[in-house]
Amino acid sequence: MTQASTPDQPAAATTETRLHRGLNLRQLVFICLGNVVGAGIYALVGEMAAQVGGALWIPFMLALVLAVLTVFSYAELSSKYPRAGGASTYVLQAFRSPFLAFMVAFAMVASAINSASTLSLAAGGYVAEIVPVPAVITAVVLVVALGAVTILGVQLSARSNTVLTLVELGGLALVIVAAVAAIAVGTGSAANLTDMDATGGSAPDGGLVAVIFAATSLAFFAFIGFEDAANMAEEAKDPARTCARALTIAVLVAAGVYLTIAILVSVVAGGDRLAGSNAPLLEAVRLSPLGIPDVLFTAIAAIAVGNSVLINLMSSSRLLYGMADQKVLHKVLATVHPTRRTPWIASTVTIAAAAVFVFTGEVTVLATTTVTLLLAIFTLVNVSVLVLRKERVEHKHFKAPTVLPVLGAVVCVVLLTQQEPAVLLRAGVMLLIGVALWLVNHLVVRRRG
Repeated sequence: MTQASTPDQPAAATTETRLHRGLNLRQLVFICLGNVVGAGIYALVGEMAAQVGGALWIPFMLALVLAVLTVFSYAELSSKYPRAGGASTYVLQAFRSPFLAFMVAFAMVASAINSASTLSLAAGGYVAEIVPVPAVITAVVLVVALGAVTILGVQLSARSNTVLTLVELGGLALVIVAAVAAIAVGTGSAANLTDMDATGGSAPDGGLVAVIFAATSLAFFAFIGFEDAANMAEEAKDPARTCARALTIAVLVAAGVYLTIAILVSVVAGGDRLAGSNAPLLEAVRLSPLGIPDVLFTAIAAIAVGNSVLINLMSSSRLLYGMADQKVLHKVLATVHPTRRTPWIASTVTIAAAAVFVFTGEVTVLATTTVTLLLAIFTLVNVSVLVLRKERVEHKHFKAPTVLPVLGAVVCVVLLTQQEPAVLLRAGVMLLIGVALWLVNHLVVRRRG
């Protein structure tokens, strides 16, 4: 999510003191990969299979195209305005509207909280495979436990994230090895890759195009994270060259990982089996001749998904803190714990909201709500590239071919129009809450002034 000034990592860069430009291309690529390669692949393969059967590669390819189009816009803006701040900074620069910039930042908070709820519920689905506990109960426990980590301190959160990321990547490697072993002994069929019938779920009305768009929205959830990495431009060596390359390489590598896993699990397990499972990657592991215990992989999957829950809770709470610190939200959200030096009230609010959201919808609904909010943000970012073309800066910067932000904005809008009415309503209500908070704060500031 968009970064803001926090008590854990002050962003008080002034004309006298700037962030150190020490990140090279390799370091930027790994930072981007750490943000992009996440738990979406663990969580949503089954939901996608319920819509497109074993043809999982199709929505992943389309999601990659959308991600790349928007990546080029972030690459241009982050190299042209190489400072922390992200989408809200770019929108403010383009439209000179504090209200619009506020709404973008608030949408980022809402999407992060939704994402945490989505992934915690998905983790609950894996745990339910081996322990007879409702997924929502596991999800709430996970949100509260990991939320407590974000309050205890940023160093503990960072150390936990490092360990969990290694587990997460190890789990994906294990899926690949298990699926290859299964194929080697004759399990599965390549015909599954073109079988778009699935009986494990209900696809949206509207025919094949609507089904593919719905699955693409879920696949795009797996690519979320590149927008965070763009914030590192201020600390990059030669951002005009390295930012665009790092973002593109990271997204392409992530796509390679996702497509490899999607193809392998489709061949091994087939769309019907994946669609009917709360733990889709576990289905492929179970069919492997390697004899990997269900408990082991379930623990790995739950830990991997939990890592992304931790990241989303941490980023959303810090965003709320930053907004309060800048006096665009009530100052109580900027309260810092006297000993832990963390924004404990902002963290408590995000934990409570994520726990409540768990009860308001299934994984698909929560994930597509997250994507809907981000598609609205990405539309504005793509348009901002075009608006800011007339603004000159003194340093050299990356410039994307004009057709890319145009296509990026168009594709985002098209995908937005394909969302289910219930999802659009959920996202709209969240944005209306943001409008209400803006108006209340605006009135309070005027009264004090």
